[in-house]
Amino acid sequence: MLLVLALSLVGGPQAARWLQTAPALLISNLHRLTMFRKELNPEGGAFVRAGGVSGSLLGGLFAARVPEAVLQWIMVGMAGLAVTRALNLWSWKPRPALLMPAGAGLEC
Repeated sequence: MLLVLALSLVGGPQAARWLQTAPALLISNLHRLTMFRKELNPEGGAFVRAGGVSGSLLGGLFAARVPEAVLQWIMVGMAGLAVTRALNLWSWKPRPALLMPAGAGLEC
């Protein structure tokens, strides 16, 4: 997430998300998938995938239509939330029923 934020400040949000970090994120996610494949929950994963696909489509449409400055502020806000969560200043554990919307939010 911090890599996307840093690259968006240099080359713009669209370039950071789709061109510069996509290969690194793909490789790291495939690596995590192979490492944790025994702990996967197929039922929960289906909800996350469904939310991820719809979130990708809606997020792509949103990102294509808003000014780059808006995307940069959204990225800064999300990075701020991630930092506060990493420092245990804020915590949120979604209920299982929220897995699909959470997957959509992660992909946006």
